[in-house]
Amino acid sequence: MFLDAAMEPQPQLRPARFKLQESLCIRGLTSAMSAVIVSVAALRRQNCEIDEDIASVLERSAADRLDIEIEQLAAFSGIDRKLHQTSQSEGAQS
Repeated sequence: MFLDAAMEPQPQLRPARFKLQESLCIRGLTSAMSAVIVSVAALRRQNCEIDEDIASVLERSAADRLDIEIEQLAAFSGIDRKLHQTSQSEGAQS
């Protein structure tokens, strides 16, 4: 059975618990992406040829893919991704 686009739940009509789950999922994915980005920076800073290769693999296969998944989930759920990035940066600074 094919679902019509008009039949899909709109973000504002979705139950609050789904919004919370999606929000927590975005936060978790954002944390994972941050860990990958920090690891990439650390590997590159070591300035070893094999570390640069590992950093490139992490960046292309993990960070880029996580970024795409976060964007898609945020768009689907109607959640502002920037709110998660802001709250994470504030938590990291304290």
